[in-house]
Amino acid sequence: MQIWSNVQALLALLGGGVVVIGAIVAAAYGLVKIFGEKWLDSRFAERREALKHEQQKELEALRIPYARLVDRATKLNQREFDAIPEAWSRLCDAYERTRSLVALLQQHPDIDNMTSEHRDEFIGRCKLEEWEKTELTSAKNKTDYYRKRNFWHEYVQTQEYARELYMYVRKNSILMPIDIRKQFQKLDQLIRTALIEQEHNHQYDYAPQKFEEREKFMKEGETIMTNLEKAIEQRLASLTEAKSL
Repeated sequence: MQIWSNVQALLALLGGGVVVIGAIVAAAYGLVKIFGEKWLDSRFAERREALKHEQQKELEALRIPYARLVDRATKLNQREFDAIPEAWSRLCDAYERTRSLVALLQQHPDIDNMTSEHRDEFIGRCKLEEWEKTELTSAKNKTDYYRKRNFWHEYVQTQEYARELYMYVRKNSILMPIDIRKQFQKLDQLIRTALIEQEHNHQYDYAPQKFEEREKFMKEGETIMTNLEKAIEQRLASLTEAKSL
């Protein structure tokens, strides 16, 4: 009987220990679970912030060169938007003055049939040099003298317009689309060759005079001018649309 009592006491003691150990294990598991989840959440948040930071750095690294590229493109588009209309304006001046200079039908004032008062006023206001005005006053055929001398003044001015066109297109051709650039250059060539031919006709007094370059200028020039005007209108509309985006 005493032995059985001792066994029961031992079992009771062991049973109580098991219960206590189980309770401790359960409590430890709960603590591990709670603090483990918090630790995992903390680590996840840190990792997420680190990834977010790296992503921002990568985006910033891409944004800077992209912004520079966009800025360069915008500036180039603006320069082209300014250059093409200016080139067109210079082309119109050079083209119209050349067409007037090389035209077969030329109108000149009939100085020989003017009254003395009218003639003196005209000579005083015309753009000839003073020495030319003196020679004009004493010339036997005043109308013919004025026609010949006035040509060279008109020629020099027209050549200046042509030179300015050539230099402007040359300097700004890199800003122009290839098709527009080629049309500008073609017209510039037609203008300059027509002027050279006209210069030779007057300088050397060819008989008969040569008009091959003049005819080419008149025939091809107007067609190219029309096509170029349309191409410029389309290009400027495209640049305007791009600027508004």
